[in-house]
Amino acid sequence: MPHVAALAPSVTTEPAKRKRDLDNTPGPNLGNLTCSPRKRRQLTLRINIPAASDLPEEVHDDADLASSPISGLSSPDSLFDEPTSLSPPTSSGLSSSSSSSTAGLTPALLTGPPIQGLFFTPTLLLSERTADSVIRYCLDTYFHTPCVNQVMLFGRFIAPPSPGGAEAPSTTGLPPILRELLLTLQEMLRPVLPPKTHALLFPSTPTRARQAILNLYQPGEGISPHVDLLGRFGDGIIGVSLGSGCVMQFAKARRAQEAKGAEGESEAWDVYLPQRSVIVLSEDARYGWTHGIGKHTRDYVALPDAGVGDTTAGRWIDRGVRLSITFRWLLPGADVVGEEASSP
Repeated sequence: MPHVAALAPSVTTEPAKRKRDLDNTPGPNLGNLTCSPRKRRQLTLRINIPAASDLPEEVHDDADLASSPISGLSSPDSLFDEPTSLSPPTSSGLSSSSSSSTAGLTPALLTGPPIQGLFFTPTLLLSERTADSVIRYCLDTYFHTPCVNQVMLFGRFIAPPSPGGAEAPSTTGLPPILRELLLTLQEMLRPVLPPKTHALLFPSTPTRARQAILNLYQPGEGISPHVDLLGRFGDGIIGVSLGSGCVMQFAKARRAQEAKGAEGESEAWDVYLPQRSVIVLSEDARYGWTHGIGKHTRDYVALPDAGVGDTTAGRWIDRGVRLSITFRWLLPGADVVGEEASSP
């Protein structure tokens, strides 16, 4: 029999320690998922490590997928925020760039910044059907309890079978719909990633277990700038934005900036991630840059025909409720849930 290194099946709830900081088409009424900032301070973090027997063989979604299941939560859009006071949303998703509030502002980029190891193509989008299927499943399965806004799912590392040994189990511990999403991403990203990076994210024979973290964010919430824990997660991170877009901010990490010496002035980029988009962080983008999302209800974004750094051609885009799915590789011992060691 092959050796299978597996995480024990369990579902754990504990007070959330999240320090980090979907279009207005008709959809199901999900108002019960919206919580006031004060109420959202007492959140629960749900950690789900399913056993193979807990996983349905198939996920069916016969509902009408023409409308986004997250629409109707709110007109603004976000997915990486901490509770904060929310500004009232504007009545329109787009606002005039002539507003005096844009004085001195530089619109967020619509394309990937020149950061080594960061891959982002704004026109490379998941299909609406795939996005809506994933959203519906996650909302119905993990976010049906009010004010739960973060879920961690841990896969299992299954060692390859030894010659002549029995066939290893086919499940990885992640639900089928997320495994299908990974297969979709594998083919979707193949033309745009260097072979080395693609192999890092989608190896033919995995040597580590994956973690998927699901975050549901209300407008006005954000995630503090951070580098994902160096002692817990390996290289190669995939981020999927569903339901709504938001601006993600990248800044050179302090240690990398200090190592650069006197020549290095502060470097920072704001990038707009539209709904159904995918971003990959690897190498320097993963280890040498922080990423975060400001606590705003709308974002100032460059016009499609504007040049880089143009401070006049921009538009405001309101945020809505956003579902983020992040896939990361677990390092040895990272399956132990408890007090997190501070990142170096």
